[in-house]
Amino acid sequence: MELIEVIKYFGKFPLKAGVLNKFKRDDDKTPGYLDLKAYFTAMDPHSLIPSIEDFFVQQDDKQLGDNIKSIGGWFMLLEPAGIHALALNDARLRDSWFTLQVTIAHGLNGRANDQFGEFVQQDKGLELMMRLHDFMLADDKTFCPEKRWLDNPFQIDPVEPFLLFGCKGWQLTINRNYRAIL
Repeated sequence: MELIEVIKYFGKFPLKAGVLNKFKRDDDKTPGYLDLKAYFTAMDPHSLIPSIEDFFVQQDDKQLGDNIKSIGGWFMLLEPAGIHALALNDARLRDSWFTLQVTIAHGLNGRANDQFGEFVQQDKGLELMMRLHDFMLADDKTFCPEKRWLDNPFQIDPVEPFLLFGCKGWQLTINRNYRAIL
């Protein structure tokens, strides 16, 4: 499944503890759940950008908001934005792409900055995003061409605080060839 591969890829950047603390169950009611937990437990390399303390893959705004309110540091958020297709052939997508938004932002707790403190923090967030970008470019050189992250257009934008529960940071939007992920 593509989303699991995306989660595995991006899960190596935040602190390992920030990824593992998202696993709340020790049962096997959901096929693949324990396999994913075991993958992250044994993951090597991990914590490639240790300034990113937490990791979220959520589409539920309420749950995400509740989780973000308890964070005081940098976090990474993955948001699958959909699969777009230009043509369909024999029940398989062709000329299609998968859109993913990766956000690196700072949580709410302990943020008592003035305007210039906010800009210093935004600069740190951009530095973290560019480190992620550099890792992704390096990975593009080692993967086969159909596994590239950044060969299609991408964009980095500041996060609007009112859209992310008052958090500030940067968002990378990636359009990845879908056939590469099947």
